[in-house]
Amino acid sequence: EKGEILFAGRYKANQQLYGISKQEIAKLGENSGKIFFLEENFSGLPLKVMFPKSKLIIVLPPTTDVLKDRLYTRDKSEEECKGRLKASMVEIRAVVMNLNLMLNQGLVDMVVINEGFPEDVGKRVAGAIGSNHKLVENFSLLAKTLKR
Repeated sequence: EKGEILFAGRYKANQQLYGISKQEIAKLGENSGKIFFLEENFSGLPLKVMFPKSKLIIVLPPTTDVLKDRLYTRDKSEEECKGRLKASMVEIRAVVMNLNLMLNQGLVDMVVINEGFPEDVGKRVAGAIGSNHKLVENFSLLAKTLKR
């Protein structure tokens, strides 16, 4: 209402409100001149539209089974895990179904499979950004497991 938040939303799985304030973005930009966002859900598209020179990087799990294992091995209740899995599956299906179109239209800059150590994933992304290379890792296995 006050125009202080660039993007805000309620995460369906736990009903928590999330947002990115203009003030925090300004602080980050003053420090480095570069701003990076890492979102677990697909809220990056509105930011890409608002900041067209930014890089929108989609990070996906290798398979739906891996996603389920990751969610259920965290210290969460069974009910919360089911809710998060259900919400994640809806988002991932929507993303994967439209990903090639979004890549072709230049809305998505990179697709990274979250496999291996977090440092390795980060290095792959940083390397692609540094070399101005369009990194699109193979997400066909995830697409196949979504059909089950």
